Amino acid sequence: MNDEETDYDGFDSVLSFLGLLIAGIVVFVAFLYGFFWLMFDSGN
Repeated sequence: MNDEETDYDGFDSVLSFLGLLIAGIVVFVAFLYGFFWLMFDSGN
């Protein structure tokens, strides 16, 4: 084991965390968009 491996593991965990965060935001925005689209669509 060398320092480069541990640094990469830490960087990889940060990337995976950011990936999950971005995925959650995208799903949340898509849910809100679909919700409002259904609301306005049924309103017409």
